Amino acid sequence: MFVARYLRLFTMSDEHPSPVGGDNAVRVLYAGEDESTIPSISLNDDAVRTESEQDPEIILERLQNGSFDCLVSRHSLSDWDGLSLVEAVRSEDPWFPVVLVAIDGSEELAADAISAGVTEYVPVDSPSQLSITLGGRVATAIERYRDWRSGGNERCDSSLRRVSERYEKIFEYSNDAIMLVDMDQEQFLEVNTTACEMLGYDREELLALEPSDIYPDDIGKLRSEFLSEVRSEGAGFTEDMTCLTKSGEAVPTEISAAMLDTESAAESTTMVAILRDVSEREAYREELEQEIERLDRFTGVVTHDLRNPLNVALGRLEYLQGEGNGEHIEAIERSLERMERLIEDLLNVAHGGQIADDLEPISLPTIVDSCWQNVATDEARIVVETERTILADRTQLAQMFENIFRNALEHGISETSGEQTPDTGERMTIVVGDLADGLYVADDGPGIPPEEREQVFEAGYSTTTQGTGFGLSIVQRVAEAHGWTVRLADPDQCRDTGSGTGLSGACFEFTDVDIVEDS
Repeated sequence: MFVARYLRLFTMSDEHPSPVGGDNAVRVLYAGEDESTIPSISLNDDAVRTESEQDPEIILERLQNGSFDCLVSRHSLSDWDGLSLVEAVRSEDPWFPVVLVAIDGSEELAADAISAGVTEYVPVDSPSQLSITLGGRVATAIERYRDWRSGGNERCDSSLRRVSERYEKIFEYSNDAIMLVDMDQEQFLEVNTTACEMLGYDREELLALEPSDIYPDDIGKLRSEFLSEVRSEGAGFTEDMTCLTKSGEAVPTEISAAMLDTESAAESTTMVAILRDVSEREAYREELEQEIERLDRFTGVVTHDLRNPLNVALGRLEYLQGEGNGEHIEAIERSLERMERLIEDLLNVAHGGQIADDLEPISLPTIVDSCWQNVATDEARIVVETERTILADRTQLAQMFENIFRNALEHGISETSGEQTPDTGERMTIVVGDLADGLYVADDGPGIPPEEREQVFEAGYSTTTQGTGFGLSIVQRVAEAHGWTVRLADPDQCRDTGSGTGLSGACFEFTDVDIVEDS
């Protein structure tokens, strides 16, 4: 099996002391806070001598003296943690038995412990349970250590075979092309079935080729950038290489590679490279770029072909002022203003969806007040119940607030008469307040019927003659550009204004917001 040739086998020196002391007692060093915390450890056949130590430097020194058979450490200690101790031990001896004990442990801690190299991880609910489980785990750890030291032990051979078989299956049945490459000779040492299928060669043909045969156009870049990175850093990644198949087809690929570990890393010349065909992703990217180009052309048409005649109409409208046609002029003016808003909203939607990368700390009270000045009306008031500063793109955040305010006013105040809100008989109220990980904007208007809540964020959807149908779509796009989540909450979940009046209208909640400062 080819994998076995590249597995690193650790063998223990004959000079390493025996894991059993001269008095035939198993000696365990316990890393704990004090001697009173030492659990009772018992093994079936061997006597156990347990000693405790709190200082990590002294623990390492005593282990290096070779007088102990196993280290048992608590994870949580007063001045340091057990994982750090495990890593320190592993830097000196990759196989010495180390048992980590965790009171009220977690899956995350277990994963970290395994990554650090513990021999056994023992989670318990309380210290009293240690005496029940610890003896068996210590015995297992010491037995594994003895097996590794014996070298020819059948159990070790069996474990090695199992590991080799697992890696062999991963190699052979991976959906990605995998190659072992001698970097000095630029020669393929081994390839899997997927590599053969992707490039169109059988195994013998592919092994007879060189990297320059499958990357003829990119071989210079491959050598000077990618392979040099793998040599210097031990691993590398690139996503802009194009390989050539046997039939001459150019296939865009991304490559992940790493040097294989050997007894001397400086002498290692073997690299494992994983190639992935990204043709579908590249095709989608090209399609997306074409769509963006079409959208840019569309916005150009909107800007030129609609805005220019709109400006002419607005200019001519000034000549009609004072001619006794006030009613007709006001109707024309409203229509032209609505067209202008429609153009602005279309442009915002067309350029929306981009990631917000011009982020800065923004005071919510300040920007809410500024946005309200742009949409304010005598029939409504704004209540700001936050002092927070958040991280956001100022321009996009202003678009979000102004659109959500306009949406509330358009639906909360009669478009023809400016009637007061039906809930209170007073001016409409819009509130901006805090959530645990974000903010909300709520109003006491008529609200949004349940059957319409799934549609309110769709571009072009509106239930009023005043609305363009793009306002809430822009709100959602701005939230998504920041990585926030926006949802329309039920009316009974709307926050209170602080005056004792519950808000029965619409309530928009924004979560996952980056909060810079809570005042």
